[in-house]
Amino acid sequence: MIVQAINRALAGTDLSRTEMAEVIGQIMDGGATPAQIGGLLVALRAKGESVDEIVGAATAMRSRRRRWPARTTTARSTPAAPAATVPGWSTCRRSLRS
Repeated sequence: MIVQAINRALAGTDLSRTEMAEVIGQIMDGGATPAQIGGLLVALRAKGESVDEIVGAATAMRSRRRRWPARTTTARSTPAAPAATVPGWSTCRRSLRS
């Protein structure tokens, strides 16, 4: 699917939402080589991305996102870590002089 999408983009033809979702899904599922991914992105950029292509890509990414369980309690189970102190430039300069 990605090879056909690259060829269509090189020809200046817009991909539909469904086609773009399939291509991005193939990429996210590990079915495309880095060269194919780069070729697709360069071809799309040279052609100019259409709204349908962006929506199709976003749809594919959203359908594959990981969901994290929500916290069930609001109380912290561990005490807050103390804030780190980072020396500023003047502190560093003073330490270099001595």
